[in-house]
Amino acid sequence: MIDKARLHARGLLPPDYVGALGRGFDRRVCELLRVDYRELADHAVAHPGLGDESLLAWAESRGRPASEGDIEVLSDFLRKRGWRDEASDKLGRAIAEAGYPRDGSIATFFDLIDRDEGRPRAPGP
Repeated sequence: MIDKARLHARGLLPPDYVGALGRGFDRRVCELLRVDYRELADHAVAHPGLGDESLLAWAESRGRPASEGDIEVLSDFLRKRGWRDEASDKLGRAIAEAGYPRDGSIATFFDLIDRDEGRPRAPGP
């Protein structure tokens, strides 16, 4: 999320990603932390030397700290998103729009993102 915000500020974010800024997975993370996406993105852009840990600490100070349990639940939710849930149809449309075969090799949105970015499919879901 932070990398995307910084790339976007420099005009380097691929156009396909721009419409999703602050939405989808970004929104879920910000909801967990109870911090506004735009505020977090602006802070990250204004402070390019801050790493993920420092930005997380800043976000938690503005919203709330996330417990280990909160992080585990959100991580598992995000990792499985699109696999046999209410987002399955949306995932199917995204796979078709990208021109990938519906052969089961893309079971989650993370799989789709990995395919788009040239990474091998992770085991799971």
